[in-house]
Amino acid sequence: MTIGERMQKHRKDLGLSQEELGQRLMVSRQTVSLWETDQTLPTIDNLLRLKDLFGISVDELLEGKKEEQEEQEKPLESYCMTFSAEELKKRHKAFLWRAARPVLFPLLVIVCTVIIGFRNTATDQPIVYAAIGFFACTILYTVLFFIRTWKSCKSETERIIPNTYYYDVFSDYFVARIERNGETVVNDKVLFSEVGEIRRIGEQTAVQVGTGAWLFRTSELKNNSAIIHLQNEIVLRTQFTKATGIWRFLSILFCVLSFITMPLAIKAAMGSSLQIAASTQTVLSAAEMYRHSWRTFLFLPIPLASIALGLILKKKHFFYKMNIIIGVIHVIMLFVYGCAFLMFSSKVFG
Repeated sequence: MTIGERMQKHRKDLGLSQEELGQRLMVSRQTVSLWETDQTLPTIDNLLRLKDLFGISVDELLEGKKEEQEEQEKPLESYCMTFSAEELKKRHKAFLWRAARPVLFPLLVIVCTVIIGFRNTATDQPIVYAAIGFFACTILYTVLFFIRTWKSCKSETERIIPNTYYYDVFSDYFVARIERNGETVVNDKVLFSEVGEIRRIGEQTAVQVGTGAWLFRTSELKNNSAIIHLQNEIVLRTQFTKATGIWRFLSILFCVLSFITMPLAIKAAMGSSLQIAASTQTVLSAAEMYRHSWRTFLFLPIPLASIALGLILKKKHFFYKMNIIIGVIHVIMLFVYGCAFLMFSSKVFG
């Protein structure tokens, strides 16, 4: 690249015409044209002004040293991607399914509890009431979650479709550029050390950086792509394995103990009342049934310990979600049932 070509490149980078550059340097447009076609060279005074205007050194302008350095570091991969509404819709469906899975298991447990309670014609039992209440709360949360997520997905689709994404991938970073209607709206350099997570959702690979993500079409990534290597590295660094030894024993133990806390708590709260009702063949009133429901609070340390153990297992990179999910479910159920005596306190104590 000649001196004149470098001058022309820097001028265009600033968005200046030959006439505008001439006005700033107090020379004619023809003089600038002669410089850029290498027919004449700028004087020393004009070189100094050009240096300050372009924000480069005189050596860079005359010899192109910086240009040579940039040419030495070429991207390993380059991509140009656009995304259609159809493929984004598939991605959002896959995302919603992945987000909904943690809710399905506790929802199934609650439904089974309600069904078993009704089949035993024990619809007045506290466990059934607690399960119905928790079931309603879970359904409400799920509906609100889906509405909010779907709105977010729709907004994301409207934002992504008009864009063209350009990626230049290097050994330890990539440069991302977004063009919309022929204009560059985003130009960002992303270091691999800043990437928190890489997920494949649907046909796209999402590179999570801070609060946002960059989308790559998975099928277009090369087999030896630096993005795929980075994904494998993050998986190896963050993957969870089965607990072993004492940790595995404690994990199973607290899961089992959490499951039996509810029947034990009900028996502790209603045991004597049920025995009296059975011996006298009388039907308990709601106030009598819930008189000692507060005793279930005594069993809360068990599922709370399961949650605490789950957090410890997470730090040790062992599977932890089961302990936390089971613990949270039983904490809520015990708390709901434990507060039931307040509803009838005036009838019981008043």
